[in-house]
Parts: sequence; C-alpha cells; structure tokens
Amino acid sequence: MKTLSLEVLHLPVALTSVLTIYNKVLEKIKGLTDITSCPSQRLIQHIHENVRETLSKMTLHKDLQESEGEIIANVVYSMVINPEPLILQAFPAKAGWPFPVYKGGCGRTVVEDFVGRTLAEYEDAPWPVRANLARQLIEMAQILTENSLDFALYLTDVNTNNFAVNADQKVVLVDAENIIIVDRLQVRKEKPHGWSKPYTNDVIGCLDCLSFSPEDLCAHDLADHNYYAICAGILAPDAYYSSRNGFLHGIPPHIDLQTNLSHLVKECAHPTSQFNRFLIVPRTFTQTNKPT
Repeated sequence: MKTLSLEVLHLPVALTSVLTIYNKVLEKIKGLTDITSCPSQRLIQHIHENVRETLSKMTLHKDLQESEGEIIANVVYSMVINPEPLILQAFPAKAGWPFPVYKGGCGRTVVEDFVGRTLAEYEDAPWPVRANLARQLIEMAQILTENSLDFALYLTDVNTNNFAVNADQKVVLVDAENIIIVDRLQVRKEKPHGWSKPYTNDVIGCLDCLSFSPEDLCAHDLADHNYYAICAGILAPDAYYSSRNGFLHGIPPHIDLQTNLSHLVKECAHPTSQFNRFLIVPRTFTQTNKPT
C-alpha cells in the first residue's frame, strides 16, 4: 500500500520548482486514482495553471506568489481524494468541454452548476429526443479522445446517472471523477512499444461491465475506449448501464431500413473486425442525425 508524506509540500517554492515538487509527490501517488494513472509534466502544469487562475479570481485570496505551496497541496490532495474539481478547472465548460461550470470546492465536496435531469430519465423519451442525445454522446466521445490540447480523456464510468441534460437539450458529464488522462504528446515522445497503433478495447475481463486496461490506454497515442464505453455501456441493446435494452431502443423501422443504425450500434459495442470502431463511429454519428 502506498503512503504519502506531505513533507515535500512545505519546501520553499521559491527555491524548488513547482514541477520538481510534483515529480517527488507523483512517485508516491501514481496509480492511486484514474487521473494518476499516467500523469505527465505537461498535464500537471496544465492543471496547476488552471487552478491558479481560479484562485486569482478570488479577490479575498492572499497573494498567489505566497500560495504556490497551497496550490500544490490542493492539486495533490484532489488527485488522491476527488479529482473532479481539477478536471472541471483544467477542462472548463467555457472552453467548450462537456462538463458543468465549476463554482468551488472543499475536500470531497464540489460546487458546480446544476445542469438538469439525468440521462437515465430520458430512456423512455421520444425517438427524436433520444437520437439527438445519443449523437451528442458520440460527439462527446470524439472530443474527449481527439482535441487541440492533445490530452485524451478516457471515461471509466459511463453510468447514465453521470450525465445530465440541460434546458437546451445539451448533454453534460456531471460526474467527472473517473477519467484517465493520457498526454498524447508524451506518448509520441516516449514511443512505448506499439504506441502508434490505435488501441482497440477487446472487452477482455468481463462482458457485463466496463472493462479496460489503464496500462494499455497510457501506452497508446490513440484508443477507441470512449467509443466502446458509450456504445457498449449506454447505446447498444445489451448496454450494461441501460434499463431499456439500450438507450437507442425502438429505432423506427423506416430509419433502420435506410441507415442500418441498429447494426452500426451493435458493431460499435462489439466490433467484428479490427479497429472497426474508428470506422463505425463516424457512420453512427451521421445516421443518428437522420430526420425521422
């Protein structure tokens, strides 16, 4: 069992670089939570700077130059206890990320915008509504996997209660605690064995739960994990987080005849050919946009 001493956090920050302190601490906490599966210096710096920006907006907060150690302690504590506030600040809603607006937090408590009803409450909604929400889930999987920051955010818990729908019918991930973040630039730099070959989740481990390997996700530049998670966990007929034979149950016959959508969803969840999800997902995304 790993133990963590916070003694290093009391070193004078003026004499010790922020990243040096983080490196010492990360040796102790690596692998304790999803976010610490493969943290890179670039990711830590990105998180630190965004947390610092949040504090800078608090007018009553003391001088930030004197608070670097406090920021480091805050980041490390959150990484181990509850990473959600870090993710909400590092990947803010204002920048287009599919998360709620962060308001503040203390320990395990996080204050964020109330979004609306959970996705689970929409499982019996009319087909056009569910098709639109499903399209957004697929789009979310794409954005989290491939984005301009070159951080791949892999969802490790896609329970339908972890998503909510706002007044504009936009899907938001309201429980962002369970996410593995892979620095794609770091992977390209280190070039671990097989790094450039897109990683396909073969659902090894269990057939009725979300199965994944943090080591494999961390060792590849690109993985289809988010597509697998959304399709197998929510959309497909045998989705293990759905109580209605999949969120896309009851596809209108005329739409299925035109688009073959039911087959595409099954293929996305359980591909029959290697790397098939990378081919199936764009087609599924297009077909869920078809008018009723």
